[in-house]
Amino acid sequence: MNNFRIIEFKIWDYKQYEKFENVTFNFSEEIDCDSDFPFITLIIGANATGKSRLLRILVEVFNDLYKLKNEQSSFFSFKGGYKIVYKFKKSIFSIENNKYELIIYKNDRKITISKLNLPEKLIAQSYSINDRFPHQINNYSNLRISPTGSPLKSRYNNSMYEYLGIRTFNNMASATGHITRTIDILFNAFSSGNVNPSIPIVFETLNLIPVLSIEYRFKSYSSMIGNERFSEKYLRSFIDNLDEKKVGFSYRNFKELLNNPELLKDLVEYAEKLRERKNNRFPIVFNLDFTHYESFEVFISEYKMLDLLRKLNLVSYGEIMVYRKNGSSFDINRGSSGEINVFTSLISLACVIEDYSLILIDEPEISLHPNWQMKYLDLVYSIFHSRYTNTHFVICTHSHFLVSDLKSDSSYLLTLKNDENNNLLLNTIPKSTYGWTAEEVLYTVFDVRSTRNSFFEFDLNKLIKLINESSNDLDEIKRILDKFSTIKLSDEDPLNIIIEKGNKYIQENA
Repeated sequence: MNNFRIIEFKIWDYKQYEKFENVTFNFSEEIDCDSDFPFITLIIGANATGKSRLLRILVEVFNDLYKLKNEQSSFFSFKGGYKIVYKFKKSIFSIENNKYELIIYKNDRKITISKLNLPEKLIAQSYSINDRFPHQINNYSNLRISPTGSPLKSRYNNSMYEYLGIRTFNNMASATGHITRTIDILFNAFSSGNVNPSIPIVFETLNLIPVLSIEYRFKSYSSMIGNERFSEKYLRSFIDNLDEKKVGFSYRNFKELLNNPELLKDLVEYAEKLRERKNNRFPIVFNLDFTHYESFEVFISEYKMLDLLRKLNLVSYGEIMVYRKNGSSFDINRGSSGEINVFTSLISLACVIEDYSLILIDEPEISLHPNWQMKYLDLVYSIFHSRYTNTHFVICTHSHFLVSDLKSDSSYLLTLKNDENNNLLLNTIPKSTYGWTAEEVLYTVFDVRSTRNSFFEFDLNKLIKLINESSNDLDEIKRILDKFSTIKLSDEDPLNIIIEKGNKYIQENA
């Protein structure tokens, strides 16, 4: 079967995190399972077990391989030895890096880096302000210029890697940062003509109409844009006379604009365009209909300049509206952190995903109500099934609500634990966890002993007492057994023994 699937990954000589020394991480068992859904490896572990670091290392390893293959860059971000085995379509690739030599095999035959197949996309997603993923410089209205005169880039700016987090290249983070990045990604998808059919499905799955309204409002210095004397000379003079203490964070962006004559020229032309509009009123509103892509034409033509004005603190986002099928609407900027998380993470992922991709998601449950946590994997399955069955999701989580929604034919559950000496212990759950109760997940997967609710405990204790005292109250015993029969239990649940003993007591005393 054709698919992309990491099989195993082993690390050694990694001084920054010795806990991983010679540990083999298995990401899947059956590499040829036939399913209509993407494969999900769910990694569960307490804090300080290295879940997030493992995802970061995977990003570095694949990005290093990409740069070596496509840019002949032999500088590796990951300073350690490793062996990674994965499947791409029908071939098994094995890469071993011993620091001094990179050894690559394809189906047990040694090959060069030029023959290596890498995932179509390497996507890293997180809603944490402290995520460990490397981030990129925004290419859409980049003000920073390298010594060669070209837009400044990081080593992670390439066609394979996509960072879908809330941190910027300046290492700043906010919930609205996720909204801004999502709009950036939407613009890039539509301007490049790479419109993913999964985008309207995200709206449908969230019971939303596939329409997004984006509003821009003028802020400080708005009179500057409307000034009839506005020219490149005027703009340079304006920037030279700015007071850094009054302007704040946008001061550096203004100064960097002086080093980019092309952007200066484009900004002057756009200001003239705004003045020439017949309806010279603001805010500017774009109504984007994801079922009629021609509604994006004006947005695409103006987005770069509006985003530049936003970075200069001349323009800000106003309302960003989504519309529910029941007729109500809400502003994403004013939504709960959970609503923002679900909407922006799924939309941005739908914009960039391709089949045969590796998608790394760190703690998707952040800011999500338990109801959303229970729905999360079902949303992923609903949106990305069929079209992306050859994609591998690796998700790290603390949430037991995600475990019970894993599909048995397209998932693998790996747990990480620290022993008393802080050594890393790996364990797999070799059976399906689909439909497990929260109590069973907590006990079996997380090693958390939890009591069931007090009413259940009362019935359980009463049943045991009635049997042990050879009671004649068979009706009460039957009542409790009938109630217990409605509970979904695994074969290993010890409650099965008590139920079996109760049924046997009824048969013997009926």
